[in-house]
Amino acid sequence: MRAQPVSASLTLMTVLMLAVGVAVWLEACHQLESTNAQLAQLQKQAYKLTSASRMPVAATMIRPVLPWFQSAELSDQLRRVADASGVPYDEVNYNLEDGAQQPFLRYRINMTVAAGYPAVRRFVAGLQSTLANIELDAITCKRADIATMSPTCELAFSAFFRKDVRG
Repeated sequence: MRAQPVSASLTLMTVLMLAVGVAVWLEACHQLESTNAQLAQLQKQAYKLTSASRMPVAATMIRPVLPWFQSAELSDQLRRVADASGVPYDEVNYNLEDGAQQPFLRYRINMTVAAGYPAVRRFVAGLQSTLANIELDAITCKRADIATMSPTCELAFSAFFRKDVRG
């Protein structure tokens, strides 16, 4: 008789353990489902954020603010930077490009300087740091002969300015 209560107790314990196991398993499945739903939502948000960052920005937002065209001020600035860099220049040619299709004015500056390479580098760096709207287009340096200390350099710059909206 004693065997029956022991086996009944074991069966009852087995059923209880099985019920607890099923309850734990169901809770784990529910948590996994909830976590997968949160992951899907976060992936959608991440996709929206990366898609928004890839969208083209309006041209007015990325267009740099260019200064108004003032040739005398540009010429004075060139002279100041050249003097500060120790770069004497022989001649300067200015040419305002006819860019009817461009949203800006392009002022081409060609100059001949006679100075050592370090001075020319200082001059170019000084111009670009002083005038944010100027870019070096080309540079060519040569020496007349080996005895000449300083080479002669041809520098070509482009300076960009605002275009009058009235045309």
